[in-house]
Amino acid sequence: MISEHPATDGPARHGLRPWFFVALLNLCIASIIGCVLRSIYIVEIPHVNFKPLLHAHSHVAMLGWIFMALMVFLLEDADRADKRKGHRLLLLIVQVAVVGMLVSFPVQSYGPVSIAFTTLHMLISYVLAVFAWKGTRHWVPGGSRRLVRIAIWMMVLSTVGVWSIGPLLASGLFGTEWYYWSIQFFLHFQFNGWFWFAALALWSRWAETHGADEPLDPSPSVYGWSPRCSRSRSPLPGANGTGTSSLSILWACCCNYGRVGAPRIPFGACR
Repeated sequence: MISEHPATDGPARHGLRPWFFVALLNLCIASIIGCVLRSIYIVEIPHVNFKPLLHAHSHVAMLGWIFMALMVFLLEDADRADKRKGHRLLLLIVQVAVVGMLVSFPVQSYGPVSIAFTTLHMLISYVLAVFAWKGTRHWVPGGSRRLVRIAIWMMVLSTVGVWSIGPLLASGLFGTEWYYWSIQFFLHFQFNGWFWFAALALWSRWAETHGADEPLDPSPSVYGWSPRCSRSRSPLPGANGTGTSSLSILWACCCNYGRVGAPRIPFGACR
């Protein structure tokens, strides 16, 4: 990534680069846990509970690796001397939350400690989203900046699924289709909204700083990829995340969790 701001010399120029290596470390940890989870199907591993360890694996991979890596790149241009301390402090809190989830999930699965660290991570992610929003204001309005805006909105929207779990549990709806729909809502707006559009924004930003003289058309990010550049506007900037979330809910209705008010269909019938 090449910043439009004047370059600075010394360590200040790459103030957030070490945090990308922290994200890579989280990827390695998630990969090791994934190998252990796969090995359970081959050999018996004593004192290893599959489901809680799976929760640790998924949270470290999503929140420790992908989230942190994307945030580091989005904040790179905005990382100035007057803001660097705040960025590093927030990323440090994020990493503490990731380590807390890594330790607490295998021990208690979803319990008070693991939920507390997950909530801490989500709250800090809102603050980082504000920094990323402000820090990318100088990006090209018709290209990378628009994609960043979509990505951040998708990230915030995805957390509605997480916040809805508490009221659902309090209402005795654990294990129902509403409970699983909220999880699918979060996952799909994370993967097909926040992660997808943020990656496209970074790619678009790289192209703009390497000679692309026109804003990149963001509409392919909704329907697929296209190398064409134009100044056209995307008519449905959220269709990618919304469409896949709807498909996942439809699949859950038909096969995995049953329809609302209708008999459940065994999952194996959909294979």
